[in-house]
Amino acid sequence: MKRFLFTLIIFFFINNSFAGSNKEDKWKGKITYKNGIRVVENPVLPIFGYLKLDLKEDLKISSEEEKNHILYGEKLEIDEKGNIYFLDMENCTVVIFDKFGKYLKTIGRKGQGPGELQTPRDFYIDESGRLIVVDERKIHIFNKEGEFQNTISIPFSPLNAFISKNGKILVNSFLSSEEGRKNAIVVIDSNNQVVKTQYEFFIAKIPFREQNGRKLFFHLSHPYTPELYLTRLVDGKFLFGFSLDYTLYVLNQNLRIESQIKKDEPLHSIKTIEKDKIYEEYAYLEKKWGKDVLKEALQFPPHRPFYKGIITDEKGWIYIVKVASILEEKDRFIDVFDEKGRYIYQTSLPFTPEIIKKGMVYNIEINDETSVLELKRFKILNWDRLKKIYP
Repeated sequence: MKRFLFTLIIFFFINNSFAGSNKEDKWKGKITYKNGIRVVENPVLPIFGYLKLDLKEDLKISSEEEKNHILYGEKLEIDEKGNIYFLDMENCTVVIFDKFGKYLKTIGRKGQGPGELQTPRDFYIDESGRLIVVDERKIHIFNKEGEFQNTISIPFSPLNAFISKNGKILVNSFLSSEEGRKNAIVVIDSNNQVVKTQYEFFIAKIPFREQNGRKLFFHLSHPYTPELYLTRLVDGKFLFGFSLDYTLYVLNQNLRIESQIKKDEPLHSIKTIEKDKIYEEYAYLEKKWGKDVLKEALQFPPHRPFYKGIITDEKGWIYIVKVASILEEKDRFIDVFDEKGRYIYQTSLPFTPEIIKKGMVYNIEINDETSVLELKRFKILNWDRLKKIYP
């Protein structure tokens, strides 16, 4: 009888513990459908709260060592074997290292011939293992062995671009006119024809002056300049968002919006002291441009942008790198969404990551003491905890 009561008490305790956990972890957002589009509305707080990532550096590749063949760049990619691809914007090459940091080979070189690069902007590895390099008004395609295949011309300069499964090209670019500067996603077909300018977001009016019969435009970017971000998801889908609005858009393989991911996020006004600090950084242009032009060129949005980067991983999880005040020296906060668009965690890192993949964080930084470029990989020791799946 005592054993029965003891077993019953344990069952009651365990049952209530799980019931309490489910209640505590219940997602407080909602899902609706508008014109056939799935809309995920997330609350301010994540399901599982804040989780500090426990990092351990396990690899460093330095530009100081000549054998590494790298000078300067801001873009990384990782293939399925864990090989590290680095886009060297100075040498106009893609340098490949194995997962242990050993140099393997270099793809491309500076020039205008087949497989040569002029001003590489971005790159990625597609589902079939091809290397796609986004250049000035061009997209170069290399096979998985690194051999050049072909070049696709595009009608304007891209920030980044992707080739969809149906052969169309998504280009994230700036469109400027006398009315102002816009950030837009443009769809281009395989014949280099613009299908449509799909999504446009106004950034700022651009002041111009007439000089010797020419129009000179003046615009300066700063930490609070809003930007349109475009990246890939799994299964041939794409994700984009404009940083003044905490709404993310998922495009299906036909490049149509299939869902929106929203988060309830408070607005942060830009203080006068912040504007003054940014102005001081560009004060050296006052003599050249004039005070009025400089102030017009440094336009500020109605509020601080919500984020400054979108990262996705191999499981379709989304990591939003948030914008903090320039007056604060602190870690970069990151909102984490699962593959269904639910806000599950907030975390932070002491740097802005380039890639988060398979329990690893990759970063590019300039050493403050030596001014040497370093590619670093960190193992997330508590990754399993972050990857808690919510049914």
